[in-house]
Amino acid sequence: MNCLFEEKQKFTQWWIWILLLLPVIFALSNESSNSNIGVLILIIILLLFYLFELRVKVNEEGIHYQFFPFHFHLYSIKKDEIEKIE
Repeated sequence: MNCLFEEKQKFTQWWIWILLLLPVIFALSNESSNSNIGVLILIIILLLFYLFELRVKVNEEGIHYQFFPFHFHLYSIKKDEIEKIE
């Protein structure tokens, strides 16, 4: 099976990471005991954004995609199910 196209996308824009880090920095600067749970939740969200990856492969059979970590295997759209490709 010959791969015609393959692409992987991640959140690598610096401005997204600044927006995601600002609440963590704010929560860490706050010395409230309630902020520990909030910081933990924010760190988990940061970890998820770090792990997010969209993987797309196109071959003669169709389009195959995976959005990790929500999809643990490739999902496929068969060639005959596609109406139009541009």
